[in-house]
Amino acid sequence: MSAPTFAEFLAPMSGNEFDEGYYGRAPHHIVGGADAPRAAMMRWKEVSDLVGLLPQWRETGLKLVLNRQRVAQEHYVTSRETAAGRTRQPDPGLVEVMMDLGASLVLDGIEDIRPDIRSVCAMLSREFAAKVGVNLYASKRGIQGFASHCDPHEVFVVQCEGEKDWTIYDRRAEVPTTATVLQDQDAIERSKGAPFKQVRMRPGDLLYIPRGFYHDAIAVSDRSLHLTFAVQPLYGTVLLDLARDLALDDPAFREYLPSGEAAPEALQAHLAMLAERLGSILTSKGFAEDVVVRQRGLHAPEQIADNSARPAQAWRRTQVPLEIRQPLSGSVAIAGDATYPLGYLAEVAHWLAGASMFQDRQLRARFSHHPAGEIDALLEWFAQQRLVEPI
Repeated sequence: MSAPTFAEFLAPMSGNEFDEGYYGRAPHHIVGGADAPRAAMMRWKEVSDLVGLLPQWRETGLKLVLNRQRVAQEHYVTSRETAAGRTRQPDPGLVEVMMDLGASLVLDGIEDIRPDIRSVCAMLSREFAAKVGVNLYASKRGIQGFASHCDPHEVFVVQCEGEKDWTIYDRRAEVPTTATVLQDQDAIERSKGAPFKQVRMRPGDLLYIPRGFYHDAIAVSDRSLHLTFAVQPLYGTVLLDLARDLALDDPAFREYLPSGEAAPEALQAHLAMLAERLGSILTSKGFAEDVVVRQRGLHAPEQIADNSARPAQAWRRTQVPLEIRQPLSGSVAIAGDATYPLGYLAEVAHWLAGASMFQDRQLRARFSHHPAGEIDALLEWFAQQRLVEPI
């Protein structure tokens, strides 16, 4: 199944309506119907197969939650002899037993083993300049798994099978950076407010919950299966990390600070000077390039392209000198009298400058978070300036 566009993912709502009326502002329920493509993203019969694949996943990839409490691993994890030695692994049979008792199953990182789901993550990643992951939630009975909580990211819920009732509360945590799942529940109950939106999710439906809105859910059918896409753009705090690197290029930030006790006025004046220079860094073109590069690095990898019909070209680096500058005015590559505005590709240019031999496919794969057209244009310029030559 090919990845949907964002418009197809939201249908029948339009992207403009979502951006203008709901994104970051208000929860919204989009009715899709059982024949909506969203409903086909996952089927119940696939769940047991996914559980069996867990040994290849992250250690915390499978969780069971019952009556708002995490089920201890001793109830569903056994020790087995494998080719790699004796290891502890979730037992699909024991997982099934716990689910029959009412436990909700949570599988983290479905995108790591399902290329079709990974493509949906990649689409959402590009749309929001965000890191995107997806969890699977499966439950068999109307016993609440997770208590009320809020998330530090945008939430898109796709109901695949069964029905589930969601309650969203009228109070919202202010731009949280950590989840409140399984944390101080008494504090959450005091903070969440009264229910203001109640939604029954059916197959093909999509539910959007902005960051910080308290919510909970409970299955109302014999079994319920949904996927939750967590969409997390960069927080503003990332600027502190990026600014540090550029600030170190400015001698003013490498100077000693005056003593705040011996010369408080001198310290205040020095801090004011640094604040002004820091403002210049944050509003510069070069800094904006660094932010975009960091955002592109969040993009979820897509399926590997089939390049079998496209012959690979091997290249080698020549001795022609190259200078790469990354000033606040923007990154550039300089070869002789020729200058190339690198934009977001400074890291690519550095790699090309240091690679003795490489293939064009290798280059695109290594920097797959950048558009292939931009990569090819930079490689063409390198070839024109005789910085690289075909083998």
